[in-house]
Amino acid sequence: MARIKNKEEVLSQCQTFVEHFANQIGTDYPGSARWPDLYQRMDALGRTLEYRTVYAALSSQAHHDAEDILNEFMAGSVPDDDKFAARVQREKDAFSVYMFLFGAKCFLDGMAALGHRFGFQSVVQTSKQSLKTVTDAIYRAIHSLEHGLSPSDWIDER
Repeated sequence: MARIKNKEEVLSQCQTFVEHFANQIGTDYPGSARWPDLYQRMDALGRTLEYRTVYAALSSQAHHDAEDILNEFMAGSVPDDDKFAARVQREKDAFSVYMFLFGAKCFLDGMAALGHRFGFQSVVQTSKQSLKTVTDAIYRAIHSLEHGLSPSDWIDER
């Protein structure tokens, strides 16, 4: 309980600092004005599809679903069926790769936007080339998820 109280005090001091800082640089501190929720911000960026699919899936995996645990349980409950367990594992692996690639795509989108904003054409060009590579890999990951396969060049034979 003491740690919670200590944390609340620290957060209160941080808020006071930010309020004073905003005042010093001549800007209004939002105070009680609420930021739009994440869906509204993603919608304003034209990224509702990403929100509804990728973000929702990641959030659900981390906070709500026991899908992986249930899949492991089910796969282990099927007697003498190693193919089912292997497919469950490949699906989990492909989903992990997909999520990683999607994160890389978001990073590269941001890099391209910053490069464009600050006039760094080499950053824009490199980001766009990398985005194509990552986007192609995302489509391969989606195909893998749909068919329970792993692309042969993604498999580490070690």
